[in-house]
Amino acid sequence: MTSGLGITLTLLAWWIGTGAVFVAARGGRRRRRWSFAAATAMMGVALTALPWLAGRDDTGGVLLALLAGFSIWAWVEFSFYTGYVTGPSRAVPPPGARFRVRFRYALAACLWHELVIPVLALVIWILCGAEGHLWSLWIYLTFWVLHEVARLNVLAGVPHPFAELLPDHLGHLKPYLEPARAGWFLPATLLAHVVALVVLVGSAVAAVGSPALLGWAALTALVALGWVEHLVLLLPIPLERLWRRIGMGEVPSTRGDPEAVPLG
Repeated sequence: MTSGLGITLTLLAWWIGTGAVFVAARGGRRRRRWSFAAATAMMGVALTALPWLAGRDDTGGVLLALLAGFSIWAWVEFSFYTGYVTGPSRAVPPPGARFRVRFRYALAACLWHELVIPVLALVIWILCGAEGHLWSLWIYLTFWVLHEVARLNVLAGVPHPFAELLPDHLGHLKPYLEPARAGWFLPATLLAHVVALVVLVGSAVAAVGSPALLGWAALTALVALGWVEHLVLLLPIPLERLWRRIGMGEVPSTRGDPEAVPLG
């Protein structure tokens, strides 16, 4: 039952969180502002509760700690897709640029976003304290790793980057989401997910009978979702239609592709 709770928690948090980000990002400026404010308040509550939650090693404490980690990561996603925490540059790389050049432009476009993630990880670690458990941190770090690996894959080139899900106010990121033939990195990523799942399942089995099983089950479910998301980047699975059918915004308006702009 504990493992089922962890899996259910992860699936619901991923589904509801992703849908909420889509709704906020596709709305007007007022909706994005209020969504970002709500996400910030939610993160504030989670951070405030971390010292108390980290000291609870029962199932309820682990559950709430995982929810706190989810809430903090949700702020990271809301802050980026609503356009409030992105980067200092909107410059676009030249067509056909190599990975190194694309990486440099992409980093400038998302710099503040990339810097705030490790800062929040450090804050979580400090607030959990030396004596508390770290489930909030582990779930946050898992999100971070999956997030960065997915971005590197898209930057290197994947057949289905889902550019149609990008909101209009982040249109300067469209050049990074052009379909391309997948290289070795995406299959290697899928294999790494499988290896991680084997390790996590082993840890979950070893934790049977303890509250830690809930945490291991949540991490396992999250990595499994990450594997599915990376598989979708490779195969022609119309995942965006599923979101649109339940009202998660519409396809962005068609506009001309941004012209290349020098960086710096």
